[in-house]
Amino acid sequence: MRPPIRVMIANASAVLRRLVTEALEDANEFEVYPAVHGGDVVNQLPTARPHVLILDTEMPVMNGIQTVKAIRETDSLLPIIMLCLTTEASLRAMAEAIPAGANDCAKFTLRMGHVASAKKHLRDELLPKIRFWADHRLQRLLEAPAIESREIVGVQPCVVTG
Repeated sequence: MRPPIRVMIANASAVLRRLVTEALEDANEFEVYPAVHGGDVVNQLPTARPHVLILDTEMPVMNGIQTVKAIRETDSLLPIIMLCLTTEASLRAMAEAIPAGANDCAKFTLRMGHVASAKKHLRDELLPKIRFWADHRLQRLLEAPAIESREIVGVQPCVVTG
């Protein structure tokens, strides 16, 4: 059994942070670190050392695009998934996310009173992306001999035998 995948979730909305956290925790394979805004992310990265980062596009202090750019100045390997609500502003930001340095995007619609379906959508949309990018990061770290081994503690590669 592989150790949990460390995921940091940054979203200004406590409701959305909780919803994403619950969707991931239900899968029993993730360790979740919450952050309220991009400044929180930048401050927590050295201690949390997430394998994957999920960012909202619209946050106070540092929005998602600003946060991606700040992280990319020092870390080119951390997978970043932008979680975009289907609002006009979020969709515009999503178009900027990949050129700014994000690895992937996930669209999300929240309808009042549909918590179970929202969690299912998040699990269906995010879990495969998180697993993919965590494995991708590990592979890149294993291929980069100049990176200290402490960076990959806690993640084991998937091995297929057959």
